[in-house]
Amino acid sequence: MLKLISVIFGVLLVIAGVTFAASGGFVLSIYRSHSDANGYFTTHSQTVGSNGFALTVPDVNGQLVSGWERWGLSHARATVRVTGSSKLPAPVFIGIAPTERVTKYLSGVARDRVTSIDLSSGSLQYDHVDGEALPTPPAVQSFWVARATGTGSETLEWALQEGDWAVVIMNGDASAPVAADVRLGARFGIMYPLVVGSIAAGVALLAIGATLIVLGSRRRRMAAPTPPRVI
Repeated sequence: MLKLISVIFGVLLVIAGVTFAASGGFVLSIYRSHSDANGYFTTHSQTVGSNGFALTVPDVNGQLVSGWERWGLSHARATVRVTGSSKLPAPVFIGIAPTERVTKYLSGVARDRVTSIDLSSGSLQYDHVDGEALPTPPAVQSFWVARATGTGSETLEWALQEGDWAVVIMNGDASAPVAADVRLGARFGIMYPLVVGSIAAGVALLAIGATLIVLGSRRRRMAAPTPPRVI
């Protein structure tokens, strides 16, 4: 009976091991096929902008994480990358700052605000905010936690943190309108540990299961008969 139980448990562990290892391999193949050389999942480039002086993405954590939750990915170990180049003669400016500071900086300024981000297609939905005030150049502000500005293709990378943060895209000279080709990317620090852990667990379960099957299938050796005593 004990040998039968050993074989049954062994088979179950082998099945579980194959499942874990196959899952890890599948996730790794998807990760490599859909990410770039630096491990970023990246949307297609699209033209975004505003007839006003800025395009903002308030609550960037909430908007991005809502799109990641269906894949079970945690924003706590994610790095976002925004790459943009201006379609106008003015240099592009990309910055990240607390939403409260951005709201105060752009108070009364005409702008557009992103309300929804679809990571699978890279599409954005946004509404317009009217205003009459003129903003000061963004680069002179001191509240940015990360920023990039220039006349060519500029890239901003930032590890997401807890809190309410906003992404801002403007012209470097604070002029209107704003138009830029932008790509959004995200890299998750949990991906490789998840893959390695899944494959390692699968291999361990396979080894344990195979051992139980071998032990349960082994027949007990019959004791050799005692030769008759010759008197």
